[in-house]
Amino acid sequence: MILGSNSTVRLNKGIGQTPASTNAGDTSTEIVAANASRTSVFLTNIGKENVWLSCDAAALLDKGLFLGKNGGAILLDATSFTIGPINGICTSGKSSTVVYQETNR
Repeated sequence: MILGSNSTVRLNKGIGQTPASTNAGDTSTEIVAANASRTSVFLTNIGKENVWLSCDAAALLDKGLFLGKNGGAILLDATSFTIGPINGICTSGKSSTVVYQETNR
């Protein structure tokens, strides 16, 4: 790409939101609410149980995006993010804490 002297390249420099956390339970739980301004979201599983994530649909055990226990993390950015809800689920009878931080336009 060739840019002229009056061109500007805008990188994804959104506004970081305050980190938050949610407990994923043994049924599909909304981890991050829908957000039409979202440009990325970083999620980390700080709990002691594995968590599976689903974007825009109910989370299913052993299906979807995997967050390993004790620090598993994923970044959903411009190539892979959703503005819809992000749901999570973990092993039956258990729960696990997922910390997340969104970036908005």
